[in-house]
Amino acid sequence: MAAMKRLSAGLCFILIIFCLPSCFPKHEIAMPIFSQVGVIPDVTNKLPLEAALYISDATRGFSRTAQTQLFIHKFLLGEKLDDVTYRVFSQVFDKVTVISEKRDLGRFDILIEPTFLEDKTTVAATGGTLAAVALNFHIQDRSGIISREVVAEEKSSPGAGYYGAFGPSTLLTRPVETAAVKIWRMLGERQTLAVLMRGKPQAVASTVTKSDVESELLSDVDVNVPRTAMSRPAAIAVLIGNRDYRNAKKVDFALSDAHAVGRYLTSALGFKEGNIFYLDNATKGDFELFFGIKGNCHGRLYNTVKTNESEVFIFYSGHGAPGLKDRRGYFVPVEADPQYIELGGYPLDLFYENIAQIPARLITVVTDACFSGADIYEGISPMVMEIEKPQPARNIIIVSSSTGRQVSSWYNEKGHGLFTYYFLKTMQEGAGAGKDRVLTFDELFRRVSDQTEGVPYFARRLHGVEQTPTIEGPYRGEVFLRY
Repeated sequence: MAAMKRLSAGLCFILIIFCLPSCFPKHEIAMPIFSQVGVIPDVTNKLPLEAALYISDATRGFSRTAQTQLFIHKFLLGEKLDDVTYRVFSQVFDKVTVISEKRDLGRFDILIEPTFLEDKTTVAATGGTLAAVALNFHIQDRSGIISREVVAEEKSSPGAGYYGAFGPSTLLTRPVETAAVKIWRMLGERQTLAVLMRGKPQAVASTVTKSDVESELLSDVDVNVPRTAMSRPAAIAVLIGNRDYRNAKKVDFALSDAHAVGRYLTSALGFKEGNIFYLDNATKGDFELFFGIKGNCHGRLYNTVKTNESEVFIFYSGHGAPGLKDRRGYFVPVEADPQYIELGGYPLDLFYENIAQIPARLITVVTDACFSGADIYEGISPMVMEIEKPQPARNIIIVSSSTGRQVSSWYNEKGHGLFTYYFLKTMQEGAGAGKDRVLTFDELFRRVSDQTEGVPYFARRLHGVEQTPTIEGPYRGEVFLRY
């Protein structure tokens, strides 16, 4: 009997411990957010630009809560964001100014606007990953030519605890530093920096020469990029610009092409910036990471696509080459030796074989490159180097800048590949779009390949060569753009 009484008393005590807190209101505690910022080793020099850092009231007031038995822990993430971003970006730019309103922006070279991604910024009370912070940085220059989104996120280690998560290692600081490095690399790219520094009176930085600033071309397709109401939240893009080759001549406008296409994807075609992967000067490892290897198509692109929902857009500007021994076509990574392209290149047939297995609704591949060998091999006639062309799958549309025996020309005056220029120009003007303000693939291709106003005519006029774009796949009647 005594044992039963002791057992009953123990059970009552346990019930009181677990049930009593629910009888009283929980006390809210503001949790401190540490913001220790160190030197960013990847940023080797400041960009000679003045940046405006705008944090809205909504972002500054952003917080997350986690509940325990007795307390509500409130993490005031937004309160520390301006301090962290200011100290981090002061290592990236010559001058950073925190602004509270978007006024008088003309005196700044770059506007940076960070916001929290609410669905990815979380704090859990117990177990697993205790905290995650995700930030989106909108980057725009004063002319509106450069408009990009940079996403960075971090998660705490399982079992780290609140102070481990937000302590000196700081979950809030790390995504800001990650984004800062991405932005530094993006804006520090030679041609981009030249655009930003046009008309600036101060001395130019060591990363860009005075002649770069003076000669940097801003084409008509780089300004007045059309904005539409299109929304493709599940669409994924991979944009490859291979310019700086180690063993072949430079492809001058490849990066300009890829970045310009990216602006049209976000502004006109409804792609989310966070769903666009920019591969600047892609290596063979980059190709394999995104598109897979023989027998394994599960690269990063495959794993990013939502089954039967995503559309995929792939753009390539750079060298293509035929295999001298196997007559296969190859994308040329920047480190590849053309004489050993069968070893160092990424095969076209493998590329199409792997992306055909991606469960996307539609895949569009646009290439501004030639695969005849004329631009990359010396002493070899392109007329005898026509490659064996892979057959596309039923859901893949392929738009190419030229046929297998031809070269792909540049439009030097416009600072783009000739094909890329007219591809963008057609979207900008809505050329071919009917009264319904819809531009189909048929209409897009008809304009680009027009014999009197398109690529074929200007290739003959500017360079004295034949260049005929091609299109394959289920493109007839497929809508490309709605205005």
